[in-house]
Amino acid sequence: MPTEIQSAYGGLLSSFVNALWSLVDPHEMTIDPDAVEMLLDFHDEIEPRLAKEGDLRPLGGFVGKIVGSAARFAALHHLGWYGPSGRRCRSPPAASPAASSWRGTPSSTTAT
Repeated sequence: MPTEIQSAYGGLLSSFVNALWSLVDPHEMTIDPDAVEMLLDFHDEIEPRLAKEGDLRPLGGFVGKIVGSAARFAALHHLGWYGPSGRRCRSPPAASPAASSWRGTPSSTTAT
């Protein structure tokens, strides 16, 4: 991976951590029904591959937690973009044209 993309991604993660660091109170998030469906589809795709003869069986300890980890990462990503208010609070760093090429539109998940 090019150094400029690694640097921009590191800056993005740092901005997420800095935005969330000051939060003290717990925050409830509502997940869009389409996002729930996508998460369940992801689970249904992964689960059979963890079976005895599945191609992901050797990675079972890690992959068995991947769906929950993806949901938690999506929540952190959402909070990094929008903060606990649900309103967009900052733009990720655009250190280079390469960095801006992976800046996607955040999900429709809302924070309450």
